Amino acid sequence: MGQITFYTAECMEFPSLGEYHNNLTLQEAVTTYQAIPADRLHGIKGIGFTLEDGSMYSGMEYPLVQGKRLDLDTLCLIEHFKDSPLVQAAVVDLVKALPDLTVDDRENFLLDLTSLENPLKNAEVQVEDDYGMIDGIINNGERAKDKEPGMDKPSVLGQLSQAKKECAERKPPEIGKPGKDGPEL
Repeated sequence: MGQITFYTAECMEFPSLGEYHNNLTLQEAVTTYQAIPADRLHGIKGIGFTLEDGSMYSGMEYPLVQGKRLDLDTLCLIEHFKDSPLVQAAVVDLVKALPDLTVDDRENFLLDLTSLENPLKNAEVQVEDDYGMIDGIINNGERAKDKEPGMDKPSVLGQLSQAKKECAERKPPEIGKPGKDGPEL
């Protein structure tokens, strides 16, 4: 399954500038993040993670918190991170540990994670939605009133004869005589 570790940096853009701590647990990273004083900042402090799972992203540092923002929009751009149970658990725990963070989450990633806490409720709603549905067609709704077959749409032959009548009624455009229409300049 792999392992996830966290790092805290005084400057998330250039982590080698200023204070930097790696190989931390999430709680250690939160404590270190809160301990970095704001008066000597060289940049925007933050928390990131390193996922060690044997994938192509293994060993790569990825930022989660920058300043007072938890950026889930960019996290969701990497499907491997988005689908990783370790990263998902870290995001939920991080929101609980730092509730004052502003969360950037256009895809409702966090909402989806927190709604998974009761999967039976979701399954129950799904069953209720599918009740009476056969082959993707809802069968338990009201039936439409039967209409006469000719009232729905006109026949193709009728449309064709109407178009022929309209063409016959139109006069062909007048074609001018060849030659000079006006004086040459």
